[in-house]
Amino acid sequence: MKPTKFYGMNEREAFLKVKQALGEEAIILETKHVSKGGLMGFSGNSVVEITATTNPVKSLLKEMNPVEAPPQSKFLAKTYQNNSQLINQSIPTSVKRKADELREALSNSTSNETTKIISNNQALELFKDKEKLEKEVNQIKNMVQELITQTQSEKIASFPQELVELYQLLINNDISKELALGMVNKMRKDLVNTTLTQELINKTLNQYLGRLIPRHGPLQLSENKTSYVAMIGATGVGKTTTIAKLAAIHKFQFNKKVGFITLDTYRIGAVDQLRKYAEIMDAPLEVVHAPEDFKGAIEKLKDRDLVLIDTAGRNQKSEAKRQELENYFRYTPIEEIYLVLSATSNEKNIMSNIKEFSSFPISSLIITKIDEAVSYGPILSIVAKANRSVAYFTTGQEVPQDIEVSDSSKLTDLILGQVTYDV
Repeated sequence: MKPTKFYGMNEREAFLKVKQALGEEAIILETKHVSKGGLMGFSGNSVVEITATTNPVKSLLKEMNPVEAPPQSKFLAKTYQNNSQLINQSIPTSVKRKADELREALSNSTSNETTKIISNNQALELFKDKEKLEKEVNQIKNMVQELITQTQSEKIASFPQELVELYQLLINNDISKELALGMVNKMRKDLVNTTLTQELINKTLNQYLGRLIPRHGPLQLSENKTSYVAMIGATGVGKTTTIAKLAAIHKFQFNKKVGFITLDTYRIGAVDQLRKYAEIMDAPLEVVHAPEDFKGAIEKLKDRDLVLIDTAGRNQKSEAKRQELENYFRYTPIEEIYLVLSATSNEKNIMSNIKEFSSFPISSLIITKIDEAVSYGPILSIVAKANRSVAYFTTGQEVPQDIEVSDSSKLTDLILGQVTYDV
């Protein structure tokens, strides 16, 4: 945490403000009297200024005794419990002793007005120990992970051969070991004293995946009024093509009047791509360059049954750009906002996208480029972590046929290798 300045009419008042803001982890970096108020700082009142920050060592000690996070699914509850026990059993005595010494140092660093606030000299000593303690904690984490892996392997080896093979198949599809073990272990318990046929295993796995991946269902249009649907997501995930697919389905299969609005005026060719689809469907397209123009575009398309809105896939880490997109959406009651994610992206990037777009009221996810994915496990992990339903999978570039309503059985077939795509 960056140093913060606190002010008071006297030291007691300033110290109380430090304690209220930073608590027991406060480190006093500087205390001095300054003049505040008056003209350009002159003739002002003298007040006490305390510069303080938080204690990184105590934060690290908390990390050594973390509050166990809830598992993503009931499948993993036992696994997390076992892992927690392994961690507690595996911390070396020397590290526990060091932690106790640091806690004692923190406890003994109190006096009068500065109760439980660490002095400068004590802070320097604790900072010296910080690097060494961090190394020891990292060593513990690595050792615990090795123990977990060994324990999992030993546990799996005792399972029926059919479940051992399923576990290996899940791992080969980049499903996390914890999640794979959780599902296989639950299957072992649920199907005890049952003949494990491939059909039964597939059916049970499909049930588990269905619980992990909530199904949103296809887009439902409002009656007697226009339905506004927006696509948001990073650049290159397939928002424009997905919009074209949904528009074609509703126009040609359901005989609905569709229209388009694009806010993506930053990418070369983006408007031309959507205009081409609009011409094929004989549908109007409005190009909007600024939030204040959005209301006019909405008014022009009020006779449509469905209006699909394409957005720019710029860097949403920029607060200004996020705010700009939010300003657009204030001009109309958008019924559905789909976050579009690519199955070809790595898990870290996808989770980052989900986080960055979390300020929007996302209705559901659309997972694109299923046909290009090397493995399908990350999709399962991502959806489970995001705690969002999935509306559609897209499986190619063809409009409108390469889009499917989300179905857990499809993902099951992909993981089991029963469905393949020619890329």
